[in-house]
Amino acid sequence: MERGFFHIILCLILSQFAFAQQYDESSFKYFTIKDGLSDNYITGIAQDSTGNIWIATEAGLNLYDGNAIQKIPSVLQGTRIPSNIRNLKSFRPNQLAVITNEGVILLDTKNYTSKKYLVSENTPFSVFQNKGWDAVPLPGESLAVTTATGFYVFDSSRKLIFRHDAYTENDFDKRTIRYGREIFPLNDALYLVQIQEEGVAVFNNAKKEFIVKGKGDKKWDFFSLGFQSGMKAWITKFQLDPDRFLFIEIGIDSVFYYQHQSRKIIKSPLPFHPADELNWTSKITMVTDTSFVINGGNEGFWLLHFNPKSGSITGNKKKYLPGFKINCIFSDREKRLWIGTTEGLFQQKLFPSAIKTFSYTPEMLKDSVQKEISSVYRYKDRLYVGRFARQSGLMILDTATMLPLANLSFYGNNSQFNEVLSIQMYHNDTLWLGTFGGLIWLDTKTHHYGKVSLNQSSPLRLNVLSPIGKDGNAWLLRFGSDLASLYNPAKREIVNYSKESSPLLPLPHVNIAAGDAKIIADQLSGCQGHCHLQRSGSGG
Repeated sequence: MERGFFHIILCLILSQFAFAQQYDESSFKYFTIKDGLSDNYITGIAQDSTGNIWIATEAGLNLYDGNAIQKIPSVLQGTRIPSNIRNLKSFRPNQLAVITNEGVILLDTKNYTSKKYLVSENTPFSVFQNKGWDAVPLPGESLAVTTATGFYVFDSSRKLIFRHDAYTENDFDKRTIRYGREIFPLNDALYLVQIQEEGVAVFNNAKKEFIVKGKGDKKWDFFSLGFQSGMKAWITKFQLDPDRFLFIEIGIDSVFYYQHQSRKIIKSPLPFHPADELNWTSKITMVTDTSFVINGGNEGFWLLHFNPKSGSITGNKKKYLPGFKINCIFSDREKRLWIGTTEGLFQQKLFPSAIKTFSYTPEMLKDSVQKEISSVYRYKDRLYVGRFARQSGLMILDTATMLPLANLSFYGNNSQFNEVLSIQMYHNDTLWLGTFGGLIWLDTKTHHYGKVSLNQSSPLRLNVLSPIGKDGNAWLLRFGSDLASLYNPAKREIVNYSKESSPLLPLPHVNIAAGDAKIIADQLSGCQGHCHLQRSGSGG
């Protein structure tokens, strides 16, 4: 570490208990048409480069800027945005893909210009050819799209430069036309394309080749359900990264974790039956690196936990928002959930973080030598931070800004009184500091200080201070010694204990003391169930 350049990190616990993320209905803010939505039936949610939330509904596109919801005009720069939006995806900076039943639109979220990508126009079959399912950006600002009839690639000028038609006009009114599904990028050249209900193809962008993989091709068998007989169809799929995936099969009460390169498959039980709870509208949404949610086909959603190292997945049967049909779930940059339903939009309320981290430079500490923080005590709007230092042993912070207000040295620099182990308050407006030089009192108003005077028989250099217990007493110890004292602040009386006292101190070396509702002096005689003295080097 270079001299003069370091940071000391203070982790400040803001609450006694960390708030767990909650997903009950009361933990969400609810938006409907009364709040500006163009419709309550939500079909897609995405976030742009500036943090705005885009919301697709059956009646058009909406934007939430953090304060209010506004409707986006249906015609932008001559391009009509249809109302039947299937999904929204954020692509390059300031670029939003609007996937609709009438083509894919790339919307510039900064200047509201747009481009519409169509396979064909003004033919009866155009209804199927432009019915989009998924879209991904390709190198060189190209765009790959799956629709009901096939797989298509457009260049930046919207020119169709590659097409794979699985259905043509000859199939019109003869059979169900529903071909293209999810596109999973494997690298800049290869793209995995899910087709039909269980098929898979690979598109080589460099060679412009689209190859359908049949069952029996071991490299791709997992994606086409060829790795295990009797399986029906993947009901939902999710790509974690270019090599790892999550899949759920409709007839098996399990979720599959799959690593493509190693072909590693981890099967974990689900807390519900997919055949009863999920359908093609169910989607996996990652919340964090270790958790994801999945929405039910009819109502509600579940939270599942993911172990990235082992690939195992766990969860419970609790269903959140059980009274709502959920169409889509989105997790924004703050890991807040946005849930689109048939009856409106839910925005998760975020609880404040239980821990915040603050960094301090040598200049702020008035000390060129890095020493760790040993103790923290809050009194009113000040935070008193003790350090193992030979100068500037106590830093005083403003709790509103967490900026230093003062750095105090006791009895000059290079003094053991600056090596502060513990801080407590036993008398109004006066802190006691336990240091390697002994006990110091500090007036919080004037910052005057001095050595604490105890009775002549009390041990010198007491430096481990405990809070006042329910019995009105506080333990004062000397770190690593066989000496301890019990101090009564109200009476200003102190009783000393050692291996020679009566009652005796039952441990040869102590570092920490804590008391409960029992009177600790009584405990010393037998230490029956309520004596909490930590031995030096033993941990108990």
